[in-house]
Amino acid sequence: MGIPSSQLPPDIRRRLKFDPPAAKPRKRRFTGDHSQRKHWELVMRHEPGMFIPMRTRNELNDHSSFWNRQKRARKQNNIVAAALLAAGVSHDPPVKVTLTRYAPKMLDPFDGLPASFKFVVDALCKWWGIDDGPGCPVEFEARQEKSRWYGVRILINAKE
Repeated sequence: MGIPSSQLPPDIRRRLKFDPPAAKPRKRRFTGDHSQRKHWELVMRHEPGMFIPMRTRNELNDHSSFWNRQKRARKQNNIVAAALLAAGVSHDPPVKVTLTRYAPKMLDPFDGLPASFKFVVDALCKWWGIDDGPGCPVEFEARQEKSRWYGVRILINAKE
């Protein structure tokens, strides 16, 4: 039971003559082969240092809830601790740690990049049982490289 189109105002009648815009097509999930990514991870594992296929975020611009951030921190801490245990890292401070972030988009090298390694640095300092505040015997260097997939490389060297 609608109003006949003859009783509608002319501007609305004109709009009714046209079809509504078509709905956007749904984004399709990737159902293909992951062999390129697995090959990339394999190549990354054979380079010096520890490679962890993990996504890091700029924690300064993250406006998610406190609980989501804590869940991400716990997850990254556990992943880094497992990688350190598997690699048998026994370097005692003072050391120089080079952290490299691999991601499709680059972060701001002064703010975003060091902030994205916050939980990784916390996990490393927890592993050695030291505080990461001022006077820390560990020197951290942050780098980033553009890549198709996400990952973090941790390279630990003796401090010169």
